[in-house]
Amino acid sequence: MSGDHAKADLEGSKPVENSAQVDDVTTAATVLSTVYKGITITFHQNYAVGTVNSGRGAANYYDYSGFMMLDQSTTQYRLYHGGRYLDAYSDGDNIFSRRVIKTGGGSLANWNSTASYVEPALNPTATVHPSAFWRQPEDVGYDPHIWDSGNFLEPECIRVGGLYYLFSQVEIRPGDYIDFPATEVAGPSPADRIRLHTSVNGGSQWQKVFPGGVNRGVVYNLPAATRRQIKLTHQEMIYEPGTDKPWVMYVFWQNNGVNQGHVRIRSADPGTFDWPTREACSGMAQLGNQIGYTDVPKSGGGTARLYFRITMASDNGHLVPSFQFSSDGLIWGFGSATLKLVGHPTLNNYFLGFSTVDGTGQLPPEGAANNYNMLYVSSAAVGSGNADIWNSDIWMGKTQMQLTGTLTP
Repeated sequence: MSGDHAKADLEGSKPVENSAQVDDVTTAATVLSTVYKGITITFHQNYAVGTVNSGRGAANYYDYSGFMMLDQSTTQYRLYHGGRYLDAYSDGDNIFSRRVIKTGGGSLANWNSTASYVEPALNPTATVHPSAFWRQPEDVGYDPHIWDSGNFLEPECIRVGGLYYLFSQVEIRPGDYIDFPATEVAGPSPADRIRLHTSVNGGSQWQKVFPGGVNRGVVYNLPAATRRQIKLTHQEMIYEPGTDKPWVMYVFWQNNGVNQGHVRIRSADPGTFDWPTREACSGMAQLGNQIGYTDVPKSGGGTARLYFRITMASDNGHLVPSFQFSSDGLIWGFGSATLKLVGHPTLNNYFLGFSTVDGTGQLPPEGAANNYNMLYVSSAAVGSGNADIWNSDIWMGKTQMQLTGTLTP
């Protein structure tokens, strides 16, 4: 297990013990508000739910890179996240699927924090495996050097047409085979790719997708001259119906270990994202976050799409959850004021996600028009480097967002 996926915006290397369950609910003292291109975005009822973990303490397990979904088929929230699983048969980074239980009744803002929020609990054993736990291929007799035999996590799941599409980043170590052609090996730096699985229930029975019948990642047409050294990392997925290319991937990439930034790729097929069609993005803070969208009134009449991206911001040296906004999905900013939502009381918040309808990115309305309740998650850790992430846990908060005004694109 290398934990290579955890490397992003390194903040130090001091390890910390996993936090115990936090049961007290904390509310932000003030209403949070910012203005982005004429739209006022206000957050009310900001609550800290707490750190959900088993109190395991040592670095045998860790949980991070959370992705949230409001599953319309079950009216429940789903949490997908990465983490280490260790037993007699396996030791590596895998993907976990859990239900988030709504307790206390009423709106999301009225949830209480004393009941268990996550099932199964974050305490896997050798006999009770978490739902959607995938053993690494090399642990069950496969070639340990094939392109998708290494660590895999960073889940992003979208439910469309009754199927769950789960995208994950897989680690291709230097010298291992890259995804296509299978006879080519990665160069001296990692050459990570994005993989796709589907499921009919979103929690188990996952099937790997072979795009065009080929065992490869979903991003194709990488240039032959440099594909051995291109690393695709921390993908962020949305689905925008009604367009000719509804599947949208944001992905950070490196060339021979050198950061190149985020790009956006649109596709009509979830298994095929054409690399030459990528569009450069700017202003996207941190890595491994989640994107959403909704339509708002536009100046001059009609509606326009407003995009949201949960990320982090500094609050007196403490990294807390925040949001960025975009009117075109390419250029991102924080608005007139940087929002600072409730986060973990002592640790920093990394690799954030928030609940959207079926994971598509569509914001779920509740109550009055342009009001959205959401549950959000982060990786609670001292820093985002390997030594800290190996001691991280999933942290949860909840909030209600309100939109007013007209967008001036």
